[in-house]
Amino acid sequence: MYKMVLIDLDGTLLNSNKIITEFTANVIKGIKDNTKIVLASARGFSRIKPYLKQLDLLDSKNYTIAFNGSLVMNNVEDKIINEKIEYNNIKELIKFIFQNLNYEWIFYTYYEKVNIKNIDDLDQFVLKNDIYKIVCLSTKEKISTLRNIVNENYDELFQITSSESTRIEFVKKGATKLKGIKKLLEKLEIDRTEIIAIGDGENDLDMIKFAGCGIAMGNSPNNVKQAADMITDTNDKDGVGKILIELSEKI
Repeated sequence: MYKMVLIDLDGTLLNSNKIITEFTANVIKGIKDNTKIVLASARGFSRIKPYLKQLDLLDSKNYTIAFNGSLVMNNVEDKIINEKIEYNNIKELIKFIFQNLNYEWIFYTYYEKVNIKNIDDLDQFVLKNDIYKIVCLSTKEKISTLRNIVNENYDELFQITSSESTRIEFVKKGATKLKGIKKLLEKLEIDRTEIIAIGDGENDLDMIKFAGCGIAMGNSPNNVKQAADMITDTNDKDGVGKILIELSEKI
């Protein structure tokens, strides 16, 4: 029997309109008393919280993995992992950011996201706030080019991933969804063979490979599908709800 279901948000649980359909929400509500439902996302906790409320998961028994594993907590905010990015590392990236203002850069604290165009203002903001994630947004073509540059120059300072082809995400070096999952499993004394992981993106790849049952969405790229044990329907066709119904006898 599976004791935990890990579910990515964007491109997985959320459809293209960024909502959880009533069908899928009801499926999750129907199994949440039998297994732990863990939303594992690149989003910050404040942006995940409305979906937790919709799914009736805002209690101390359920957990969330936010900022790609930089923040792991139960859903009444008892933090298990809390890894902000070091100021000196952000300082290095700030220099690069202001040489490339044709991209949109967003800094995420625990409570808010901030887009600042002035280098002095940004430096002061970073000094005064804990930063969990930095995101760059642009076209697929520009992001592909930029990804090669940042991988070559900043890979030793940050964990660099892309949850979508139009963005690059920077979190603390060593922070990943998988690291957060392992820490949570250790705390709850659950074995990797007892978990289901559902995702669609590059930052879901490790958890899909790690889980006892790794599931790729129908809208996933081929490398994610190839790593999965099962492939479900797309996020716009209730892929999460459908696969959980299919596996319900094992949950």
